[in-house]
Amino acid sequence: MIYSSAHAIIQGRDSVAVNKIPVTSALLTPASKTIISTFVFDDGDGISSSKSMKQFGAAPFLGGVDISLPASPKGKHTIYFNGRTMNLPARSSKDCILLAVFR
Repeated sequence: MIYSSAHAIIQGRDSVAVNKIPVTSALLTPASKTIISTFVFDDGDGISSSKSMKQFGAAPFLGGVDISLPASPKGKHTIYFNGRTMNLPARSSKDCILLAVFR
């Protein structure tokens, strides 16, 4: 999950990506939704479509995007947020939930 503690993530103002796959777009992070947290996970097919996850369509302040994040013992996943970078271990979601907090 990517969490912005200072302000909503808004397409056009903010640039957010996971492993160079954009998480900000007119559909995922419009100003009208005031997204502060985006859940990033695979919809089950192992392919990153970058599509919005319907489970979060009605939830205020929350978003979800289909990005496959394979687990790897020595791997990492890179989160980009407005010029800042955070690397998270490529751990299995069965073991833990990873949270990237940006201020």
